[in-house]
Amino acid sequence: MTAMILVNIVIVITIFITHLSTCGAAFTYNISKAGGLGRRFDGVGGLSGGGCSTRLLADYSNLSYNQLMDYLFLPGFGASLHILKVEIGGDVQSTDGTEPSHMHSANDENYERGYEWKVMVEAKRRNPNITLYGLSWGFPGWVGEGTHSPWTNSTVTYTVKWILGAKKYYNLDIDYIGIWNERSWDKRYTLALKAAITAAGLKTKIVGHDAGWDVCNDLSRDSEWAAAVDVIGAH
Repeated sequence: MTAMILVNIVIVITIFITHLSTCGAAFTYNISKAGGLGRRFDGVGGLSGGGCSTRLLADYSNLSYNQLMDYLFLPGFGASLHILKVEIGGDVQSTDGTEPSHMHSANDENYERGYEWKVMVEAKRRNPNITLYGLSWGFPGWVGEGTHSPWTNSTVTYTVKWILGAKKYYNLDIDYIGIWNERSWDKRYTLALKAAITAAGLKTKIVGHDAGWDVCNDLSRDSEWAAAVDVIGAH
């Protein structure tokens, strides 16, 4: 039973690069028990996203469910994941299924939809130091404000409310927030999101941009944009 569930959880290695000024350079990584040069290894992460990749977890008995959570998240036991990256449900088919949004419309808010909340709660209960990372694969159409683009103030509000909802309803601090999985990104939107996160008194850091390394070229040419991005995410 354990093997069947683990197939539905994508295990990824996540390395955050925090020094944006060196994005375009060639890197040499030095590994030594004594420390010294080289970048810090931030841990091995698990991904619950892409539409229903952990949907089957909820169907298992409490005993099996708790055993699986232990294998995934207990420090020093099983996978011992350091990072949990989850999809912000967007009411869209995002690869293998559709995860519901916390806001079907501008006047709707519900933070009990879907199963990502429970996965994060259980992960945090087992490892209080686990890093939580939220990312949208897609967005409900209303955030486009009549356009075909999510780069609007409505999307900023939508994303910040998800972070605030995690704290209000589940006492979860979201450490990192992404822009849009494997899609384009936008400077103006990134700056607006950064400003809104700061104004809300949140410590959540922005990841740019959850796709390829081409983001480094953009940031190396634009210091204002680079200042709004805390880490690089690529896969």
